[in-house]
Amino acid sequence: MEREVAQLGEDVRRSLAAVVHASGGDVDRPMSLIRTLDLDKTLASRAAKVVRIRDPLSALLASPAPTGLKLIADGAAKAKVPVHLVEDLRSVAERFESLIRLFPAGRAGLDAAIGGWLPEGREQRSHQARQQVYKGMSSLLGVTVDAVYLGVWYYPSTDPDFCDGAFIQSQQGIRRLRRGSSLLIGGVRADARGAVEPTRTSLRGGDLGDDPRTALCPELCDEAVRDKIRIVRQTESSFSLTLGPDDPPINTPATIAMGAIWRNIGPRYSSPENRYECTNIRVRKPTALLVADYFIHRDLFVHAPPVPTISVLGLATRQAAAIASPEFDLVDVPLDVLSLGQGAEAFHAAGIERATDIVSYGWRALGQSPADFRTYRVRLEYPVPTAELMLWFELAPRPAS
Repeated sequence: MEREVAQLGEDVRRSLAAVVHASGGDVDRPMSLIRTLDLDKTLASRAAKVVRIRDPLSALLASPAPTGLKLIADGAAKAKVPVHLVEDLRSVAERFESLIRLFPAGRAGLDAAIGGWLPEGREQRSHQARQQVYKGMSSLLGVTVDAVYLGVWYYPSTDPDFCDGAFIQSQQGIRRLRRGSSLLIGGVRADARGAVEPTRTSLRGGDLGDDPRTALCPELCDEAVRDKIRIVRQTESSFSLTLGPDDPPINTPATIAMGAIWRNIGPRYSSPENRYECTNIRVRKPTALLVADYFIHRDLFVHAPPVPTISVLGLATRQAAAIASPEFDLVDVPLDVLSLGQGAEAFHAAGIERATDIVSYGWRALGQSPADFRTYRVRLEYPVPTAELMLWFELAPRPAS
């Protein structure tokens, strides 16, 4: 298939070049094609771009649609370009149309296949695809979020075999696009009554089982919606935080922040069954920007830098093989993890409001020293709703006794 697609790309480039040259147009001056081939500005620009591209796959990716190629052929016929060159371009357009019909998703499916063969353009195509998902989900759900900031802390537990952790999530610029049902803000999982030792508490020190509202960080929430948060019990220990159908009012941005502390969240050292600790993020509403900072204590996860994966289903196992060969489909999102160094107490995150206040709130709640932590950052525009971003930390070997 790749060879067939590449051949078509070469034929599109060759046929367009012949028509442009015969018409007297100049690909270095795309506007000249408006006059010589009677094209509009967009089509003239794309035609010239294809001719300038040398790689056949890249040329096909940049090519106008078959309908556009036929319009160019019509213009070439009017310009008295030799008939055999015009007919060759029409034939190439027909082959292009037939190839597109082979893909269930049409041109988008073909472009995705070409993208797999051309990794150098992957980020741009991924960004465009995610932006389309964002627009479609916004229309379907009637809600958007300007930005989500997530701070995650890992530090040693009182049990030397485990780690403790904490998080703060700030959803910024939540907007209703139309009146609808209750708006889900997030979930809270308290500990089932009767547990020997509670493992989840509020950043403010309260037991989430006694009052799930203590998961909210009041100083980081908009006052207009802070007191309108409702609690819906899902199970004995699981709660949802929601806003009513009129809060916030249509197209009025609101910010909500919540967080919690986990005790004995994961292992500190590797074992034959488990070599990785994994933390995951799943956004549920169409979101324009996600920034996640991971504050890792200097005594934890020092064996290797963290590795990101994004899967369609959030069921990947905590095994080393899951990183190299995930059990489920991966979302095609090129993603880098940025190291911000050690001792970051207050810093800026582009696109995030009050990032410094959020992080400072976390340090105060945990009573930890920023000097003991190193920081990793993930920044992603238009994260795909319900897809799960996972960051894998390799566990260190257990020290010899």
